[in-house]
Amino acid sequence: MKIKLKALINLLVLFPLFVSGQTIIGSVTQPTSYSLLELSTVTIKGGIRMPQLTTEERDNLTTPAFMSDARGKGLTVYNLDTKCMEYWNTLKWISMCIGNADISFEPGDPTKPPFPPEGGTNGPYTPVEKPACTGQTPYTYTIITGSDFTTIDITNKDTGAFTISMYPNATAIARTAIVRVTNNCSGEFKEFLFSQDGDT
Repeated sequence: MKIKLKALINLLVLFPLFVSGQTIIGSVTQPTSYSLLELSTVTIKGGIRMPQLTTEERDNLTTPAFMSDARGKGLTVYNLDTKCMEYWNTLKWISMCIGNADISFEPGDPTKPPFPPEGGTNGPYTPVEKPACTGQTPYTYTIITGSDFTTIDITNKDTGAFTISMYPNATAIARTAIVRVTNNCSGEFKEFLFSQDGDT
């Protein structure tokens, strides 16, 4: 008798889930008409703990079968190595911490060290990204702030290699420039902060 009663209670509890495609967890109120699933913090305070993977474990998911399956779009994980949420956009993993594009440079980070007060030119630096953007002009550079003392010169249009220059800083105050690098294949971008020491 206890088993039948327990089965009946379970059926009554789960019945609304089968009747409606909408569910709310953490509250007895009805979910809004536009949501499939709602997590309420009315009675219990907390958050969602996403699957936690290292970069290697995340990359092990990215098999040819996974990459060709459109249903994988939007898959989200927490990367233990980068300490960032990442989602799959059907082409690559996108970090929510560093902007849309996952661009780095060879031979190294162009933002370090800061430019000296006397200014100068650094580079060339070549963008590195997976998958690589190829084409006549794979990358576009836009100086968001600091264009009055910063210039960008493209040294190789095929690879997007560039040099960056800063004019002398005659003040004692350090200054910064923000440069946006746009991937012309995907339209995604990433912004980089360049700094220059003041003349002390």
